[in-house]
Amino acid sequence: MIKHELRNRDLHVDAKNEVVNDTVNASYDTVNDTLNVPIIITKTQQKVLEHIRKNPNATAPQVALKNDISEITVKRAFSALKAVGMIERIGSDKTGHWAVK
Repeated sequence: MIKHELRNRDLHVDAKNEVVNDTVNASYDTVNDTLNVPIIITKTQQKVLEHIRKNPNATAPQVALKNDISEITVKRAFSALKAVGMIERIGSDKTGHWAVK
């Protein structure tokens, strides 16, 4: 049985030193570039967003009652809209209000 030693020179990998000025990710690009991607929201989230635009002080139970949807669905819509950056809660849960961006 023959044993081979692995040496550093055997493991050397040649890398290309190319500089590419790109605006989108290529398969060899390790930097994440920003793309203008449209935000898609559901009809329920649209209803909640419109209600918040009309009444920034609205609570989840109020939005649920006016739009005939459950309170948990409204809370999920709040979370989804906050995650994509369309709304922001200013102040506390009790005395704060919603800011639509």
